Amino acid sequence: MQTIVIAISQGFSDEGFFSSAVSETLREGSDLEIVVVNDRGGIADKYLARRGVSFKKRACKNKLEARAIARVANYAMVFWSGDDLSHLIFSLRKEKVPLRIYPFEITTVVNVDSGQEFDVYIGRKGPWGNPFPIIPGTSETRDVVIQKYEKYFHEEILGNSDRKKMLLGLRGLRLGCHCKPAACHGDVIANYLNNYADPDQQEE
Repeated sequence: MQTIVIAISQGFSDEGFFSSAVSETLREGSDLEIVVVNDRGGIADKYLARRGVSFKKRACKNKLEARAIARVANYAMVFWSGDDLSHLIFSLRKEKVPLRIYPFEITTVVNVDSGQEFDVYIGRKGPWGNPFPIIPGTSETRDVVIQKYEKYFHEEILGNSDRKKMLLGLRGLRLGCHCKPAACHGDVIANYLNNYADPDQQEE
């Protein structure tokens, strides 16, 4: 029996791409043990369950867990954002396990005040800032100003071809703000970019 490891970076959500990649591998043999690693979004769980394929779930949070997974693997597929699973990829390479990496970009939002590394600042003074400030003691609450920003985002950014082109340049980057882990206008930006389907890459 061959053990196939399917590892998934946090934030991966492309079910169509996952389906096409995994179905090709599953067609190559029926005597397979599937080990799914770090499937936080449940994308592998749902796909395999729909097809009646049994599988085991494993977590990989450190080097010891990565080594244990690599030792039992005969083949591995890693859907990788570049931000996690590095220990597992290293261990798979060290064990000389045949490995296929499917890179994808995920846009995240981090708090600059906590010392987290970021790529682009999206605070109010920059081009990606929320022009609607929270005003304590008024109706301008966090939820309200984010709703206002979402309308602004669709009208002023997505509705402007030049600004939209600049926006797409933020894909795969860490956006820095002062809000996280609270809700943030950056979530509006990240959600759009993480669900954006590039028309140039779509199948005809």
